[in-house]
Amino acid sequence: MNEYRISTSDRILRLVLAAAFSIGGLAAIIAGFHGTDSGSASPVAILAIVLIPAGIFIYLETTRLCLTIDEQSITVTHAFSSRSILLDEIAGFRSGEKNGILLDLKSGDKPLQVPGALERRKELEEWLKERYTDIDAERLKEVTDSLLEDENLGLTREIRERRVSAARKVALYGNVVSPFLLIFIWIDPGSYKAIPFLLLVIPWIGAGLTWYYKGILRVYSTKSKPYPSLFLVVCLSEVAAFITVMRRYGVYDYGRTFWLSLLILSVLVLLVWAVACGAAIAGEKNRSVILGLLFVVAAAHSYSLLLFSNCGYDPSTPLIYRVEVYSKYKTGGKSTSYNLRISRWARFEEGESIEVPSSFYYSVGQGDSVSVYLGSGKWGIPWYQVRKD
Repeated sequence: MNEYRISTSDRILRLVLAAAFSIGGLAAIIAGFHGTDSGSASPVAILAIVLIPAGIFIYLETTRLCLTIDEQSITVTHAFSSRSILLDEIAGFRSGEKNGILLDLKSGDKPLQVPGALERRKELEEWLKERYTDIDAERLKEVTDSLLEDENLGLTREIRERRVSAARKVALYGNVVSPFLLIFIWIDPGSYKAIPFLLLVIPWIGAGLTWYYKGILRVYSTKSKPYPSLFLVVCLSEVAAFITVMRRYGVYDYGRTFWLSLLILSVLVLLVWAVACGAAIAGEKNRSVILGLLFVVAAAHSYSLLLFSNCGYDPSTPLIYRVEVYSKYKTGGKSTSYNLRISRWARFEEGESIEVPSSFYYSVGQGDSVSVYLGSGKWGIPWYQVRKD
């Protein structure tokens, strides 16, 4: 019988987390007993009720989590539950969420989830590969065989093999590099003037490559259909472009001109992308869903493109307002936003709170004077930008 428990590193991490939750709950109880403000008693009690059970659950899940394999069955034990299936009932295995493994059953019942934090992971994977079918590998082989039989991709199998290999490399390199590009932009989105242009070109390169590879590159990829795709590259570039443009320029007035221009541009971009990705879309069943998804991405792209071209290439002479920095503050979440509260200017009679790049935020202090440049916009969309003269 083989037994696999949680790995040492995950055990230590989870036990520390369990202790933190439990101590936090006890601290909340102590604070509640010693507090003088009766209005804070309920939030403190709720906090304790949440933290202490969570800490206990994490501790029990960590100490009891176990995978056991004997001659006839495999069993996964959690904090308060356990499930066992016969080895002969396993049809194959595939990747699950959080680095876990799913064991599909011949009966079609719910797969058995093997946790991803177990010790001796490589040993367990080798055991599975010796006994059962790797469903992900089988699906990849089916997709590859289907592509290699498609004569539209080349006259000979050798040519088709080269095209499929090249398309997968393009998707792989793009998906590896694009997250780092987003991180770079997220850290300091206003560093280089060329970045918005490059980011706004990337989606068109993705559409062009999807057209060039004639259905090898798909709009999206799933585990059931592991086709190479540049969708992640396009989405991350759009997020990066949006961050860059929004932190560099502000829209003074979202009027009818802006929304009408955005709608027209979004439809035009969608039509071009739909034609370019026609072969990829034709290979999917839910084409209306894919077109809807493309429209959302096209709208995001059009928003960034419209603002960047309107503000970055505005030929008009801007109006300049000298304003005072009343205060500074940061807002958190998944990312940090840097904001300045400035004095009255133009139509903002009571001042305004604006978001600025981190470098600008740290370069000014409360009471400093900065300039607000108000332009009419290349496409007639008024915009503004805060600068330090």
